[in-house]
Parts: sequence; structure tokens; C-alpha cells
Amino acid sequence: MYFMFEVFLVTLIVFFCTWGLLMSIKIDTIMVVFRFLDYITYAFPAPFPIYFNLAYSFCLVRLNRDGIVGT
Repeated sequence: MYFMFEVFLVTLIVFFCTWGLLMSIKIDTIMVVFRFLDYITYAFPAPFPIYFNLAYSFCLVRLNRDGIVGT
């Protein structure tokens, strides 16, 4: 969880550092939001979604052992 906070914090810093440039070239507001989402996508390492899915699968297996069926 700490890693995700660091990534989000760095993304916010980079976004606000480029805010002036984005406003000076008069980009639409929706494109500024998309740019922020691009920064978040670039900040996460590529295998991170794979690790999340593996952890989710292991949790479902452990819950199934206790008789809890998850989706």
C-alpha cells in the first residue's frame, strides 16, 4: 500500500510541475485529465497488475479452503 501512495505522490508532483505548460498551450480540460491518467499509467511498473491478480487469486484460494466462495 505504501508503494501505491508513493507512486501517486510522485505523479501529482510531476503533473503539477507540468500544469503551467499544459495551460500555456491551451489544452482542453478533459485532455488535462487524460494526461494525468497517462502519468499514473507511466508511473506503475509493468508487472504490477500481474502481481495484483496473483495476490487476488491466492486470496480466493485461501478463502475457498475456509468454505467461502468469492468471485
